[in-house]
Amino acid sequence: MSDYAILEVLRDQRVDTEQLGTKAKFWFRREDGLWLFKFAREGTGEDWAEKLASEIAAVLGIKAADVELASFEGRAGCAVKSFVDREEGEVLLHGNEILAGQVLGYDKYKQQRQSDHTLANIRQVIEKVFPDPVHHRSILMELAGYMVLDALIANTDRHHENWGLLLKPGAKTVSETGQAYVELKVMVAPTYDHASSLGRELRDERRTRLLDANRVGNYIRHGHGGIYLSSSSARGECPLGLLEAGVGDYPDIFGPALKQVCEIDVNLLTGFVSQVPAKRMSTPARAFAIEVLSYSLQALKNLLK
Repeated sequence: MSDYAILEVLRDQRVDTEQLGTKAKFWFRREDGLWLFKFAREGTGEDWAEKLASEIAAVLGIKAADVELASFEGRAGCAVKSFVDREEGEVLLHGNEILAGQVLGYDKYKQQRQSDHTLANIRQVIEKVFPDPVHHRSILMELAGYMVLDALIANTDRHHENWGLLLKPGAKTVSETGQAYVELKVMVAPTYDHASSLGRELRDERRTRLLDANRVGNYIRHGHGGIYLSSSSARGECPLGLLEAGVGDYPDIFGPALKQVCEIDVNLLTGFVSQVPAKRMSTPARAFAIEVLSYSLQALKNLLK
């Protein structure tokens, strides 16, 4: 298999600067649409983590934003294609906006330790906003797929602005009273922003120590995600622990996505890692990411036993 290509972003392709979030990024335009360039912070693997998450999601049948490794004026990063067609009136409604309108006292502006961002609240709000059982079940099953992906890649950044619903204007309709209105289609947005995955923040020295001591599982289990088990929890639950709880509490919602990921051959997953260019991913980082995928996949398969 050949290495992933690295997209060279040119200055005259820039459109504007993205304000949401804490990392440096900007929008740029290509012939195929609008893309977001995200700089990879020094000493991290934020670029390859995003790319690998996108590739893994695709093979699992999970909707995800398209990602390419990229560079801008010598600086490493990744490029993420926009999935919101603003010219067509599409709107991305983030999780915090959805929950704030339905959960009493929910602070949508809280950036850290938002303990009301729980699995139970997400489920209850989706069921309340979309009372049709077929519709809310479909939405919840897609979101469950994203949490299965998080567990597989140890993504610790599923905070309340890192998932959402995509609102798409539909056909114009006339009501029985003669009033014209536009039907609104609501669907789960593709999963996005997976830069906090696969141990991307670790230094090679620590990766090597964890690998040598066979403690990658401990690293995964001690991670803190953006979704809490309950509002009284002190920290967000690790993605693998959250999935284990989700499968136990809502097996009908999590079961299909879990079965789908468990049918994947681990060699297919690790093959994606081997396609990251050596200048972007060190040997210890590659070995660590492979072990994360191997450990997590086996832990997910154990849930089916």
